[in-house]
Amino acid sequence: MRILFVCTGNTCRSPMAEALMKKISEEKGFQNLSVDSAGIFANPDAPISKQAKAVLEQCFSIESFSHKAKPLTKELLEKADLAVCATEDHRRLLVQKFGFEKKTVAFPEDISDPYGGFFETYLASANAIKKGLESLIVEGVIYD
Repeated sequence: MRILFVCTGNTCRSPMAEALMKKISEEKGFQNLSVDSAGIFANPDAPISKQAKAVLEQCFSIESFSHKAKPLTKELLEKADLAVCATEDHRRLLVQKFGFEKKTVAFPEDISDPYGGFFETYLASANAIKKGLESLIVEGVIYD
């Protein structure tokens, strides 16, 4: 299964979702899962935010995650089996702009944008992402 995580700028929420899903995938022994991320309004090659990287390293032991933002394209969506959006608004915008309604979902609860916030704000978003990923796995939306 190919999963594409989508948010606004691809520097906070979707890269954290990508990194956390890769870690969960390793822990669960998933063999056939491919994970990527993109942003609806991404600035190409922008790095992951410093706070997001710090949260991944300090709170989730994800040390070697490197990331460069990429804009969401029709081609990325075509390659994906599932696009998971940070919010329901992202999902609606993606469907309106590109289609792909049948393979597009939002997290069970909208993930608030931590951009520009404190470490604790990023941690709250990362925890919500992790909880949402676990829920999507249990529901069978994400599978190996």
